[in-house]
Amino acid sequence: PIGELILQATSFELVWAFATAAPLAGALVAMRIPERFRPRDDLQYERSLLAHEALRPGLGLSLAIVGYAAMAAFVVLHLDERAVGHGAAVFAAFAATVVVTRVAGGWLPDRYGPIRCAVGAGLIECAGLLTIAASESVAGALLGAIAMGAGFSLLFPSLALLVVNRVPIERRGVAMGTFTAFFDLGMGLGGPLTGAAAALGGYSAAFVLAAACALGTVTVALSLRRASAALPAVA
Repeated sequence: PIGELILQATSFELVWAFATAAPLAGALVAMRIPERFRPRDDLQYERSLLAHEALRPGLGLSLAIVGYAAMAAFVVLHLDERAVGHGAAVFAAFAATVVVTRVAGGWLPDRYGPIRCAVGAGLIECAGLLTIAASESVAGALLGAIAMGAGFSLLFPSLALLVVNRVPIERRGVAMGTFTAFFDLGMGLGGPLTGAAAALGGYSAAFVLAAACALGTVTVALSLRRASAALPAVA
């Protein structure tokens, strides 16, 4: 939405200037965060590039990201095709819900457990995507976007908590690096997959495929239940 406002008021060049300035502002904020990390010489660091503990949670994340890829690529086109319109507003509602849910509901995985929250969030994301696929009105699309945003928002902290709890502190960096790489993998594969679905079955098919992937996230989370129960949390 900010990019659209800048474009309407000025030009594409200033849109990209804003996109350049935003991460620089983030770097300035990061520089003011106190650094308390002190490396320990008595630890034997594993040289592996990947943390196997993060692979299954990462797979769950990749499947969930397919829904985001569908939203970003096709929600405007889907609603325009159905003469509903307001796709930018629907996407903005999704984005706002992601932020609000992270702030207001970030404690849920700590309180109720990451697997339970991941399962519930995956089901909510699936329901939201199916609602968008079937929507014939702005109200229906907004409802689906809010549900999709709420589920999508909770999946990342829930799955990340599973990763953090399964590795010692000296391996959390590589574990989170492995885990977050699956976000980009989900986007890289989700875009072409939903694009192929849209080409074959229309824009609604892209959202149905993304909903099926969200159910895949639920399946991955359930598969981790037994393994997580057998592993104590690592301090």
